Amino acid sequence: MATEQAAAGGSGGEARPLSTVERAMGSYSAYGWRARIGIIVPPGNTSNEAEFNLMAPEGVSVHAARSPAFHEVERAPEMLACLRTGVANIGGGPRYDVVALGCTTSSMLLPVDELDREMAEIVGGETPTTSAGGAVVRALRALGARRIGVATPYPEVRNVLARRFLEREGFEVLSLEALGIGEEAWQMQGGFLARIPPEVVYRLARQADRAEADALLISCTDLPALSIVPRLEEALGKPVVTSNTAMFWDCMRRAGLNERTDGFGMLLAEH
Repeated sequence: MATEQAAAGGSGGEARPLSTVERAMGSYSAYGWRARIGIIVPPGNTSNEAEFNLMAPEGVSVHAARSPAFHEVERAPEMLACLRTGVANIGGGPRYDVVALGCTTSSMLLPVDELDREMAEIVGGETPTTSAGGAVVRALRALGARRIGVATPYPEVRNVLARRFLEREGFEVLSLEALGIGEEAWQMQGGFLARIPPEVVYRLARQADRAEADALLISCTDLPALSIVPRLEEALGKPVVTSNTAMFWDCMRRAGLNERTDGFGMLLAEH
């Protein structure tokens, strides 16, 4: 993915064309030789990268930069400006096979199509992009889900944002159960959300399920939920999607890797 550049050479330091070997090595990556994923995550988030690395098969590497999280629709322009800085901090788009915005609520401030266009402009070139919110929508559609139950750690103001986003994208939210974690805990040093035990998330998700729901969504990229997805699916008899499984699945597919991955739920195993 590296852009072909001139190499310095000669006594006067004049540029010379890259050799065939130099061009080939320009796209080499010791760990991301199949795909390199760039993600922009909130400053306190410690689950997104960890879960991506657990899901990543050999030859897929994950690289992150930080950008503030936003939760109010009127701050969408500020969110995009910070996203532009985050993309610059991972070195831009060309060195990656896909770039993702790893904050669910930030990515719910705009309709999916609009955010997709904005991200394509920010990243530039032909590098594919995605976001947590957009990936959730694409994942649920791939599963054929229309009626969903939703579990979140959010306070009510963010739950309203999540519900409006999902309904705007055509889903029927049958239930929304939340931990109601407020801003004071959200900003605790060390990342409060990432310290919530998966067992708590499991019980919250069970409460959010409805018999008539086609799928269950666990929203938030910092909520540690990856380990409980298979158990939840077995208990509920339906697909369970998290912000991180949806985003990783979308990153893999947009990077041109269509393999199925077991152990992380129906989405990655069957789609």
